[in-house]
Amino acid sequence: MQQSINNNISNEDKWFEVFFSKYLSKAWTYLKNNSYYVMIINQKHKSEKYVNKMINYIYKQFTNSYYYGVISYANENKKNPQPIFIWKKASSSIPEELYNPTIIIKSINYHNKSFNVIRDDMLIGGSKQRAIIPLLQSLSQSHNYNIYGYAGPVYGFGQIALAYGCYLMRKVCYIFVEQRKELHHLTRRAKSYGAIIIEVPNKPNTNNTALHEVQAYANNYFDTKFNNLNNTKSAYMMPFGLETDEFIKSYITAIKNKLDKASYDNINNSNNNLWLVSGSSVLLRALTSVFPKVNFKIVQVGKNIWTEHVDWSRSKVYKAPEKFYEIAKHQPPYPTVKTYDAKLWQFVMQYGQDGDYIWNVGRD
Repeated sequence: MQQSINNNISNEDKWFEVFFSKYLSKAWTYLKNNSYYVMIINQKHKSEKYVNKMINYIYKQFTNSYYYGVISYANENKKNPQPIFIWKKASSSIPEELYNPTIIIKSINYHNKSFNVIRDDMLIGGSKQRAIIPLLQSLSQSHNYNIYGYAGPVYGFGQIALAYGCYLMRKVCYIFVEQRKELHHLTRRAKSYGAIIIEVPNKPNTNNTALHEVQAYANNYFDTKFNNLNNTKSAYMMPFGLETDEFIKSYITAIKNKLDKASYDNINNSNNNLWLVSGSSVLLRALTSVFPKVNFKIVQVGKNIWTEHVDWSRSKVYKAPEKFYEIAKHQPPYPTVKTYDAKLWQFVMQYGQDGDYIWNVGRD
């Protein structure tokens, strides 16, 4: 920053306005489409804010910019690492690797058994992130929606998947959750991607709000705020779990496209088991179609699973003993959501077989 100031620039905000924003704009103009923009920059003092300003400026000013994140470099001794910020300029479409990257499977060993963990916890928005962009693109094109909402539990990943999808699509996102003393860390993650968080007040003399009450509040909010007298809708409230036929169809396609043939054949085998947690049953419905041969070991963590969503000829359902909001008593040896995916581990410990697969949706 020191080399780009002069006597007419008195503070950081002025410097950003007079110099840095213009520098960013010129550089972006000369960047070719489908090329990467790499910025090596750091702040000397905690009081300085221009790195966050830079990230926000690029997002708001250049609608064909997509932020890939930050990596670091250092000397051989790994001392004093410095950040490298990376964007991609993509004018035609959102880069697929940002929402539907290759599926990663990692093996873990536990008590002389090997388990294959499908690591969708590496995705910002968890597994449902894989199909959210096709759904938003379809709804935006067919109905011209620019505002989307979702009402759900604070412990779920639907809120993050939608927030991240709207962030990439540059749409407005509303998330409705029960009111708490402070935002749940998963809701804070949704907020970090631009979601507007609406906390539904608890009833008098109670400390919680039921899911159906959160959903009713959200629907009324959208109807009042966004629907006009001609019944023209400018906003769309997503169903619980993002459960639509269109979303599940996109989900199936996304998963099939990102599994290599060898991995697919290994999973889709009548001698193999695939463990997963089921809340809304959306993932279960998709995987049942993707893998028509594998045996499913389903751990119910919330509402009862609709019988039509289960192929009973090759499925067994276990019910987690913990309440939906409780942390699992036995935590797995890989990153996961302590109140959700982790609840299957107690059953894997007891009934899991060598070579079983585990679908891990997300992580805390």
